[in-house]
Amino acid sequence: GLEVEFSYPLNADGESHTGRMDRMVRSRTDTLLYIMEHKSSGEHPNAFFKRYILDPKITGYVWGAEQLFQEPIAGVIMNALFKPRMNPPKKDGTQTLGQPSYMRETFIRTKVEIEEWMDETVEKHRRLRETIRRYDTGERNVFTKREQSCVRYGRTCEFIKVCEHQQADFIMEEFRHVD
Repeated sequence: GLEVEFSYPLNADGESHTGRMDRMVRSRTDTLLYIMEHKSSGEHPNAFFKRYILDPKITGYVWGAEQLFQEPIAGVIMNALFKPRMNPPKKDGTQTLGQPSYMRETFIRTKVEIEEWMDETVEKHRRLRETIRRYDTGERNVFTKREQSCVRYGRTCEFIKVCEHQQADFIMEEFRHVD
């Protein structure tokens, strides 16, 4: 199906991991289920695909799909459409726009990798709950950082100054008042 959603409890605390996969496909050659994701990017294909080699979101998708379909998921097939780039200037100084390109890459996740992802995800949730508890008891300058998101998609996170200077009070107060 298209846009396959899942939501399953991660642990006994009742916290869930949710996601939405673009599509599920079954291979004609090995009869295994794969998640198929469609992406577009202006990045160079090598840099783009390297991002997903160890990406925890991909691993979480595999785990969620295994819960949903109650069978092993082989991995994720990533279809990527790359935006055209400017060709090098000609001798007369003019430039032309290149053609868009399409590439496909498959990312496999082992049972061990999925178990590691689960342990890490449960630990991240525990740390987040602890951070919220510390803040609620009056401790200030408590902030859980997501370092992998500081620079992503070619831009810097707008909150990086807060993290750099450990000045999380105003952020926590801002989010506390959002309804």
